[in-house]
Amino acid sequence: MNRHIFRRGNLYIKRNLGKAIALFLIVFLLGNVFSASLSLRQASSQAAAALISKFKVIAWVESDYDPTEFADELPEISEAAYMKLAALPEVAFYDNSLSLTPPLVSGEDFFILGTEHYEPLDFYLGINHITAGRLFTPEEVQSGAPYAIISETFAKTQQLDVGDEVSLTYDVAMLPQYNKAYKDPNRRTLAFTVIGIFRTAEGQISTRDIYMPNNALIDEILFIDMEFSRSLGIELTLEESLHAINKRTFYYALRRPQDIRSFGQAAAQFIGDNFKVVYSTDQFEHYIGPIEATSNLSGLVFWLSSGVAITVLIFIILIFMHSRKYEMGIYLSLGVKRPQLYAQSMYEIFVVVVTALLPAFFTGQFISNELVSSLLVKLANHSAETSFPSRWGNLSMAEVYSLFRSSSTSSVVLFYLATGVGLSLVAVAISLIYIYRVNPKEILLEEQS
Repeated sequence: MNRHIFRRGNLYIKRNLGKAIALFLIVFLLGNVFSASLSLRQASSQAAAALISKFKVIAWVESDYDPTEFADELPEISEAAYMKLAALPEVAFYDNSLSLTPPLVSGEDFFILGTEHYEPLDFYLGINHITAGRLFTPEEVQSGAPYAIISETFAKTQQLDVGDEVSLTYDVAMLPQYNKAYKDPNRRTLAFTVIGIFRTAEGQISTRDIYMPNNALIDEILFIDMEFSRSLGIELTLEESLHAINKRTFYYALRRPQDIRSFGQAAAQFIGDNFKVVYSTDQFEHYIGPIEATSNLSGLVFWLSSGVAITVLIFIILIFMHSRKYEMGIYLSLGVKRPQLYAQSMYEIFVVVVTALLPAFFTGQFISNELVSSLLVKLANHSAETSFPSRWGNLSMAEVYSLFRSSSTSSVVLFYLATGVGLSLVAVAISLIYIYRVNPKEILLEEQS
């Protein structure tokens, strides 16, 4: 009996190619919308997740007030408040850093970053890793031992290795806006021993040349600050200079991106209204925003098109069935059971739908890739940079494009086919009510009259 169902279904499709082609074109167009919106939604969602995973979620506090509103002293945050932030459960690691770019007599430009931990933040995050030597010990950091971890680039240009002693002579008079009329000696030598050499991980950005304990940099920063101020006729006390130095930045590495909201809410209790929490992810929000908007819009298009598809398919199938009511009346009068007509109708629709959905998937993918290309062109035009600017992460536009293109997995294909076939079968099932209400005697008498 099943053989007769398939044979009658195939014969009907051959005899009514016009109707089959019309249904094919409708399903093909809807399939393109399904394929493009579904692929774009999943691709943009995965790209957004992969994008944020490429960046380290670092938080720090910045001022959020107008200095002109404070006549005497500017608002400050106590070190105790910073340490309370470090103790929050969302924080996996923290560090606070002094920084120094000494005006070297040689004219070279090296950036020195201080650390409060034996493992500096960039090493904890995996941005840098030791290739020779070692990290600091807690005792060396606490005592301010004159030890340094240097980059491979610095080691190569200076021909240095682990265990070498380095002396960098700098001159405060080489600073911009320095008063050249100031005659006191301004030269000083920063000496340290190399205990480690590091390399920056591939795909990451690092602007650090040398890492040293914070306490090893304090005397150098004091000297530069006080000598520069004296050249301008400003005499700073040691206490004033130390107070300025202690305004260092605390950086907090959060455990995961989802902790941003809860950390911000908890931090607001300690920093007050004059300060705000800033995140490393803020630097590429204008990239993430359009990607997430694309995901939401494509999802809306998918569900709206699903509703339209069911409505249109029901309408079309009902028209086709109405034109076949005389044929159905004959079948029923010849003893063909209604369930067999149900099966035949489903088979006919299934053949046309699947035939249309398969090519529609590939054309929909092409449309999706074109939309992705258009989106990335707009994103690139929003910034003069060719990569996302962050020292805690780096991703080129080409990598973002590859994230989109690699998102069309087998699960997308299966969900697409299941959705297309499922919607068609639902439309057919609703339309089968028409067959249930067919009365063969009335149809034949109506046809004879």
